[in-house]
Amino acid sequence: MTALPHSAAELLSAAAVRSQSARVTDHVRAGRGHFELHEDKLDVCAEFVASTTRARYPDLDIPYHSRWRHFSAPGSTLQATYEHHEEALDERERARAGFDLIVPSVLLDAGAGAVWSYLPDGCDERIGRSEGLGLASLGMFLAGQFSSSDSMTTDASALTSLTEEQLNAGFQISDANPLLGVGGRLAMMQGLGRAILERPEVFPHQRPGDLVDHLVRDSPVRATAVLDVVLDVLAPIWPDRLEVEGVRLGDSWFYEPFGTGVDAIIPFHKLSQWLTYSLVETLERVGIDVDGVESLTGLPEYRNGGL
Repeated sequence: MTALPHSAAELLSAAAVRSQSARVTDHVRAGRGHFELHEDKLDVCAEFVASTTRARYPDLDIPYHSRWRHFSAPGSTLQATYEHHEEALDERERARAGFDLIVPSVLLDAGAGAVWSYLPDGCDERIGRSEGLGLASLGMFLAGQFSSSDSMTTDASALTSLTEEQLNAGFQISDANPLLGVGGRLAMMQGLGRAILERPEVFPHQRPGDLVDHLVRDSPVRATAVLDVVLDVLAPIWPDRLEVEGVRLGDSWFYEPFGTGVDAIIPFHKLSQWLTYSLVETLERVGIDVDGVESLTGLPEYRNGGL
């Protein structure tokens, strides 16, 4: 039997995502849910996923589902420009720069709408959805829009003073190219800046990249430690989310059949885990080892079905 959470703080973990989701599965398996579970189809589903994976990645060298997948586009020079600037940095500073890029880039990612698209320099075709949003944020980062001093850094001062005009220009927004939720994205960036300023013990230089030094105090870095710090330091920026026992729970929701107590809350932490996978890749790409990635969960989103 799955152990029940006894406090709101226990819900801030990948383990809670897994255990609470297992309770929902058991509830559905018993015929009491809103869906039917046909476990006789599981082998067929597993074989389809396995065969598709082998066809696309025959060496099974499968990249993370992370923000880094969105920075490359045929003809675009943005990723090459970033990598060129990286060459002048040592390992630790490369990791810091990567965090400075990835944190705001992930937080700027939300549904773009059916119309919006982005045209990177050198490209012949416009790019929409998360791929376009990723490239637009990379372009802003390289242009120094998230920094008060250097194009390869992000700092709280620049984030808190970011304007809607800057976002409109960076994301090529116009009446003919509207982007959904510009105000929410701006609030998220300004909120990130304030969250950084509120935690000087974690961010002594007032940049997201300070998280690198915070994490590498333990070697090897644990993937769950990355998620823990993401859930901790970003808690203040999530708008209108559930707060229980003074704990901001982010992407967590009451499941009515389980009642109204703490054990009725189902956490997903989708964006936080996506950010975590992206930060783990950032560390590994510069040679910093990360253990226990399998302790994280699949993401509950339509693009990958939680796989």
